[in-house]
Amino acid sequence: MNRIYNFFTHWIVLLSLLEKYTKINVYPSIVLCFIGSTILGLLYKISINNLIILGILHILPFFWTKVNFKKKTLINNLYIGIAYLLFIFIQGKEIGEIYKKQYLFYKKNPTIFKSYVRTGNLNMCLFC
Repeated sequence: MNRIYNFFTHWIVLLSLLEKYTKINVYPSIVLCFIGSTILGLLYKISINNLIILGILHILPFFWTKVNFKKKTLINNLYIGIAYLLFIFIQGKEIGEIYKKQYLFYKKNPTIFKSYVRTGNLNMCLFC
């Protein structure tokens, strides 16, 4: 199982929800997460159902985040990305392995909602 906080998307969704307090716009990272998720889904040939579900989940932050590609925003997003890379490095993990494990899970389970309802398992946990 993958730890839920080892996914860049989860970092970005949390930061987008806290934008009012942090004053950090993460719009460029939201775009990156959406594109990355789509590419990985196609690369691992996950089912169209899972691709649509992941697409919808990755689109949600666009509803509450303002479009902002200013220099300061891009630099802040770069710092967030570096912090994420350091966080993963400190754990001794590899980003490729984290995502490979997750997308192979999606490929094995054609509909992640049915898998979650049946087993309560999305291959993610908070403390594992």
